Amino acid sequence: MLRIFSAEDREHEPIVITGIGMITSLGDTRETTWRGVQAGESRVRRLRGIPGIPDDSLIGAVVDIDRPPGRLKSIPLCERATDEALCDARIDWSQVDRTRFGCSISGHMGDPHWLFQQSGVSHEESPNRTPWFDQWLPNTACAEVATKHQLGGPRFCHSTACATSLISFLTAVRAIRDGQCDIAIAAGADAIDPLFAAGFSRMRVLATHDDPRQACRPFDKARTGFVMGEGAAALVVERLSHAVQRDCRIYGEVLGGTMLAEAHHVTDLHQESEALAYLVQETLRKSHLSPSDVGYINAHGTGTEQNDRVEMRGIRRGLGRAADEVCVSST
Repeated sequence: MLRIFSAEDREHEPIVITGIGMITSLGDTRETTWRGVQAGESRVRRLRGIPGIPDDSLIGAVVDIDRPPGRLKSIPLCERATDEALCDARIDWSQVDRTRFGCSISGHMGDPHWLFQQSGVSHEESPNRTPWFDQWLPNTACAEVATKHQLGGPRFCHSTACATSLISFLTAVRAIRDGQCDIAIAAGADAIDPLFAAGFSRMRVLATHDDPRQACRPFDKARTGFVMGEGAAALVVERLSHAVQRDCRIYGEVLGGTMLAEAHHVTDLHQESEALAYLVQETLRKSHLSPSDVGYINAHGTGTEQNDRVEMRGIRRGLGRAADEVCVSST
């Protein structure tokens, strides 16, 4: 049965997920990645062959992917994930209004020194090459995906550190609820580069371990920090009525989401976790859920001494006694 929603009740129409795309160190599709997760695999290894990073000095989870010379790695990663998500959503472009198709994508900008070194290469004309100065712009990944598929709806890109991809997703959902579009692709991508590796190393927040596969251990007593990684993920979200009309598979419904800033310090966290507790409670309220309804939380979980302690305190304050029954991990 098809439910018809008027403009007045558009705000309350369900938003559903209809497409998933992913490329990670575990696999180049969502299915191969998920099989790796189920098998408990780890592709974390000592880094070699990354310009600016001495071999074996750091550990990370990288993605092997072909890319044209002078092209930032995060852009083809993002393209692969979004292509898979759109294919998975079974988009029939002859039946979709591209002017009502939004795009909320954020990609890692990369090391400006590397981009500058590649400027000589990018001066050569090539249909598969983006000039180095364009790649430094934060909206490049979003623009390339939208242009490739001729998406004429609203475009968004964000730069909010580790929360970037989630905020890109929530922005796409908000755009649909606001009536700016009926369907949207939301994605995020990241790649390892010397600039950020050096910064994290100086902050002493990167994990160290004799066995790289055992280094990533958030919320563990023996945690030593986080492991840098590469990859991209994308989701197609749309109005329920739009999805039903297309007769596509529906993975789930987006019940709610909340965005806020702690406004405490650039890197340090407020020890009382008041902002995080409020975030949890506000999200439950918007989603019409109680703490006992929550079964799993995919946390930030950086594996640092301070973050894991403060984050778990915020989760406990937000959920109360129900926190004892919730599974928590991070990716």
